Amino acid sequence: MAKRKSILSRVKLVYRHSPLLLKCAVLATIVLSTAALTTLRLGIDQYQEQTAQVRAQAAQLEQQNQKLDNQLQQKDTVEGVKSIAAEQLGLVDPGCIMFQVEENQE
Repeated sequence: MAKRKSILSRVKLVYRHSPLLLKCAVLATIVLSTAALTTLRLGIDQYQEQTAQVRAQAAQLEQQNQKLDNQLQQKDTVEGVKSIAAEQLGLVDPGCIMFQVEENQE
């Protein structure tokens, strides 16, 4: 420990002022880096928003796909054919009366 103190007591630190140009370069680097990081962060936020929208759309399309798959599976049954004929073509069995309710659009 005493040996270490003697070595440290012989070391002399000399502080020199850095040139103004170097200080300006470092400051410019910091400012530009901050601007670049801010721009990147905004870009990331936009991509995350777009990703969320696309995922919501994908979920909606997945539900629609499932509904269409169910309709395809039911088309081979008599009830499925009747349902498709009534909903898409407006057809009903003979002797049946079909009522269609329309909403008022005011």
